[in-house]
This record gives sequence, C-alpha cells and structure tokens, in this order.
Amino acid sequence: VAGNVHPECDFMVELKKKEAECCKRTWDKLLCWPEADAGEILALPCPNILFHFMKEPAGMIKRNCTKKGWSDPFPPYHVACPVEDEIPLEEQSYFSTIKIIYTVGYSAIAIFIKDAVLFQEEGIDHCSFSTTQCKISVVFCHYFMMTNFMWLLVEALYLNFLLLSSLSHGRRYFWWLVLFGWG
Repeated sequence: VAGNVHPECDFMVELKKKEAECCKRTWDKLLCWPEADAGEILALPCPNILFHFMKEPAGMIKRNCTKKGWSDPFPPYHVACPVEDEIPLEEQSYFSTIKIIYTVGYSAIAIFIKDAVLFQEEGIDHCSFSTTQCKISVVFCHYFMMTNFMWLLVEALYLNFLLLSSLSHGRRYFWWLVLFGWG
C-alpha cells in the first residue's frame, strides 16, 4: 500500500498494526507494555515508527506498574522521543489563507455544509475518516459546483442563440437549455 496513500496514513496504519499485535498487554497508543508485577518499573526504547521524525537520538520511556495499573510514562514521550512535528508558521498561514479564499470564492451553501462536516473537529484522522455524511456532503458540493459551471455554458449558449436567431426560436430552446443545465 506504501506509495498509494499519504505518508501520514502509512504512519497511522503502522500504529494500528502495532496495536493489534499488542493483544492482552497494555497499548498506550505508541508502545505495547508487557505484563508486570506491582512495584516493577519497565523501560522501553522510543517506538521504531518515530525514528523517521525524531530530531535527536532515541531515549527510554519508563512506567511503574502499581496495584491500580500503569503510571504515566516518565519522562513523557515528547521529552524522551522529541519529534519534528511543528508546521512552519508561513506554511500554516498559507493553508489558512487558501481555505479562506476558496470558501469565499465558492461561497455557495453546499461549500459551507461540506466545510462544517469535514472540519467539525480539529484532530480528525483523515486516513480513516470516511463517514456517510462526509461522502454525501462532498458529492453535493461537487454537483453544485459542476452545476454552476454548466449554467455558465448554458447562459453563453442561450445568449448565442438569442443573437443568432429570432426571439421566437430562442424561447423554443430555452427549456432544453434549462434541462441541460440542471442535468
């Protein structure tokens, strides 16, 4: 599958695979912690998948097994396994500007509905996000956008027919053009 999906999605698929392999042990979304007795402290190296994104050499993550369960990792993942995850400020500004221009430029009700459905949460996993609402909103958005362009063609053809023929002939073609534009 590599190469056919966004690199971020490869990362998400790899994490899902590691979670499935963890089975009865404790999965904390990055590492699989083996069973341990109360009072035992386990240390594991940073997850292999993070090596692609790390700024510094890998560290060790420790957890204490207590009677109530595992303690929080120490040091925290972001300290022991620092990754380059910051989007440059100019890139953030660029993408937000593009979104505003596209929303204003295509400001039809369908665009606002699609944006409300697609961007309802900040941290949506775009690799597995595929709800029926999402698909329907995108289909309607594309339909209305195509209809807008089709209406430009229909208006151009209608004006051309008006110029080239008499008014009575133009009315005869009007309803065919209306059907063609919405079809």
